[in-house]
Amino acid sequence: MLLTLSIFIIIFFIFHLTEKRRFLNAVILGLIGIFIIRALIIHYPLLLPNDQGIISEMGIFIILGSFPSIMFILSIAMFF
Repeated sequence: MLLTLSIFIIIFFIFHLTEKRRFLNAVILGLIGIFIIRALIIHYPLLLPNDQGIISEMGIFIILGSFPSIMFILSIAMFF
């Protein structure tokens, strides 16, 4: 998973250096964000449900807080 994330980051930097206004840059940046969220969910037990199927409050905060952050970062990246 870390290899895939690093490959996406390298591809993003290559495409960003060649053409900064390419729509594919935003798509790759979105995939990077999805892989980071996936890594957080897999590696931190706060995000996994307990025996009763309830996710902790910190897990809900991380999941719900990450989507607007990714959208904000993508919108800023599209301007530059």
